[in-house]
Amino acid sequence: MLQLEQPIAKLNLTDEAIKQRENAWQAFVDQGFPNKKNEQWRYTDLTALYRKYDITQVKLGLNTNIDETLSMINLNTDMHNIVFVDGQLAHVDDIDGVIINDSLSLQPQRESSDALSNLNIASYLGGVTIQVKKNTRLTKPIIMTYLHTDNSQKMLVNYQHTLVIDEYAECMICENFIALGDTYSAANICSNVDVKEGAKCRYDALANKSLEQLLVTHKLKLSIAKNAYYETFQMAAYAALKRIEFDVDLQTEGAIFNAKGIYALTHNAKVDYHVNVKHNASNTQSDVAFRGVVGGKASATFNAKAYVAKGLNSIKALQNNRNIQLTNTAEINTKPELEIYSDDVVCSHGATIGQLDQQALFYLQSRGINKDQATSLLIEGFVKELITLLDRDESTIESYLDSLEGHIKHLV
Repeated sequence: MLQLEQPIAKLNLTDEAIKQRENAWQAFVDQGFPNKKNEQWRYTDLTALYRKYDITQVKLGLNTNIDETLSMINLNTDMHNIVFVDGQLAHVDDIDGVIINDSLSLQPQRESSDALSNLNIASYLGGVTIQVKKNTRLTKPIIMTYLHTDNSQKMLVNYQHTLVIDEYAECMICENFIALGDTYSAANICSNVDVKEGAKCRYDALANKSLEQLLVTHKLKLSIAKNAYYETFQMAAYAALKRIEFDVDLQTEGAIFNAKGIYALTHNAKVDYHVNVKHNASNTQSDVAFRGVVGGKASATFNAKAYVAKGLNSIKALQNNRNIQLTNTAEINTKPELEIYSDDVVCSHGATIGQLDQQALFYLQSRGINKDQATSLLIEGFVKELITLLDRDESTIESYLDSLEGHIKHLV
């Protein structure tokens, strides 16, 4: 079991906030980490992973050298920057039409039935509440950068975010992880997202080499209102652990949720995606499509479920997961699900696990292309379509394709 770095009572918070955090910590201690008896955690043993990578403490101490750490990185001038250092909010750009506050000053939530949520409530050091005001259209993405330094080595750092996209507003959120330490650390993130009527939100999470030293769990609860749109793109590679869970409520007519993802894994990388979409109103749509290429001793899990409530009409719910297994030691688990209680629906789900087409590989080699290049071409052709289908500008699509090319080279 994880130990707190210091008592919760040492945080500079109100007595009531301390009490609620202590109650949440006790609830987590009583529950323990989810285990394989829980269907959603059947293929991810968090206790074993934390033990393997020597994650022993929960970060609760505050750093005093934040400015020095910030000076070590270059902020992205093409984006609006929000930066965390070892859990603490360290930098926020001023953004017209957007209100941003530190979550640490907010009263914590009551304890939950979910163990990781309780752990988060008890020990988050920072996070943000973001409100994009009505009719605001951001022309640049907001990038949330998580910096982990030597001060969080072998520790779990918790973050808590709230994002409200007001009526007819539009924004894009990206995330970036940077590990500056020499050993592993972990991040546990809880995000509550409210996309109001007519609003649009895009959320992209890409991969970089820092994720080799990070174990990331992120639970997102989404509420999508009338004629609102939410789309996410997830690209995973290298990660010691990346477990993302979307809990989506399409609550009124016209709500749309789209999720696309690519994972390119080798060595001991591990990803685990869970997408639970509840169609609670007529004329709602969801489309979840992930493709993966897994080699080495890497592991990938995909579980998507669409629930359609009784008495609804004009529902569209699509799920698809396609995979290529490069080695016999790679592990792929896939389980798309449908639970439907209405008749007027267009719903489909499918999953495949296969190997590279040996005939196509032989053909390319017969044309003078070496085996590694031929393998890369086949993998690229298999996965890159999901990027070209994204609702992003041309320069963003090109940068994502460049990143994908680098991840594929790492595979072969």
